[in-house]
Amino acid sequence: MNTEFDYWLEKLRHGRWMLHLGGIDARRPDWIAAQFQWHDCADVVIIRAEDSAVAFRTPTDETTDVLNPDTVKWVYGDDKSAVWVLRAALSLPSPGSPHEPYHLIDAPPACRIPPGGRRPVTMRPR
Repeated sequence: MNTEFDYWLEKLRHGRWMLHLGGIDARRPDWIAAQFQWHDCADVVIIRAEDSAVAFRTPTDETTDVLNPDTVKWVYGDDKSAVWVLRAALSLPSPGSPHEPYHLIDAPPACRIPPGGRRPVTMRPR
């Protein structure tokens, strides 16, 4: 990945997003996911490659698997660059704000990392 990607990924970390790294080697993960938990929803970014990433906001409760959601309120990406997806996620208005996008839909396949595809996983807390 490039330095612009590194810049936006670092903004996630400084924004207190939790990182999930999947694959055999945490230094070279197969995928990277980042999660920011709000009161009743979560913002999530999943990066599979430099040109394959998705960001979404999903409603949450105590049973929600944010890496395998049923529904999303907002989604951006899949065929977008990781840099653009990170920018979109970091500029998303807070939940409940007048400018928050909200259109509840079934989660597209790109918003999912099935539980079987997560082993091993490394989590880096906020």
